[in-house]
Amino acid sequence: MSPGARPAAIRAPGRRRKPILKHPSDMRQLAFLSAYYAMMAFLWRKESIFFGHGPAGWLLWLVAWGSQLFLAAIAAVVNHNALHVPVFNNMSLQRVLQLAISLACAQPASVYQPAHNRSHHRHAGTRQDVFRASKMRFPSEKNWLNMLLAREYTPGQKTGASLIVSYYLAQWHAGNRAPVLTVLNEFAFVNATQLLALYFAPRRAILYLIIPMQTAVSFITFINYCQHDGCDVDPHQEGVNFARNFTGFWFNFFTMNNGYHAAHHLKPGLHWAALKAEHEKRVKPHMHPALDEPDFVRYLWRAMWTRDDYLGRPVQLPPAEDDADEAIDFWSHSSYELQGFEVEEPSS
Repeated sequence: MSPGARPAAIRAPGRRRKPILKHPSDMRQLAFLSAYYAMMAFLWRKESIFFGHGPAGWLLWLVAWGSQLFLAAIAAVVNHNALHVPVFNNMSLQRVLQLAISLACAQPASVYQPAHNRSHHRHAGTRQDVFRASKMRFPSEKNWLNMLLAREYTPGQKTGASLIVSYYLAQWHAGNRAPVLTVLNEFAFVNATQLLALYFAPRRAILYLIIPMQTAVSFITFINYCQHDGCDVDPHQEGVNFARNFTGFWFNFFTMNNGYHAAHHLKPGLHWAALKAEHEKRVKPHMHPALDEPDFVRYLWRAMWTRDDYLGRPVQLPPAEDDADEAIDFWSHSSYELQGFEVEEPSS
């Protein structure tokens, strides 16, 4: 070695550098998110290609725009998964991903921590669960309205904002500054991008940014309603009949196994690629057969017009005055204890 030369880094015996992705299956999530932004960019820049070819061009544009809205819905599922189990081993890459997800979903990706992880998972079906299905009260024959408007009530704008502010204030007060700065960066990025897009190209911003954003938020609340409405209120998960499972291949291909919802609640820190096996092992042998829905479209068509529980009885709702949201005490130490949320290292 020449004088002044720096010695090569010595790697400890037996230590392997971690891969970029937590699990190879996350390439599917990144592919869907990339396809969403590719379609957005294509429509934003090349929409005139469609509009100059008469009715056929308009029809093709509608198909392309519908594809972007579909991919926006999938981006909401990616948001859900990435806030349960990080996609990247490198946190800088994870934060960049969360910015991309935030822009696709109209809100900071990190809001999933208080609203979903800390409220819905810990208190499923109770008054501390801001996503509980009992908040939806349109009549049974108009259950499609419960599905369509779930985002307005679960969590609802006022309740959701209050929950998020309370959680991150408690984090800051506890000296946990990193997640607060992350959510503020995501909030600033989303809103600045929207304002700039609306200023420079308002029509295209509405079509290719704002409406897809709202589609993403609406989809994830809609699917959560379908998965829990008419199921047992069982926040301590003493059984497995607290969630409906959509087990069809295509549904789970596009939603990254989100259909195996009971298994996800039992082990929130389990990577989505392992949920099917977990469902077969821990859920299916013990669940009521009616909570295994192999055809989501068939379930949806049936459930749009009638609101029954998994035993075929009309869903019984508590009186509205007894079902008001109950605040979660994020200031207590116990609020930071999330049993079952430890990320389990998935096998490749």
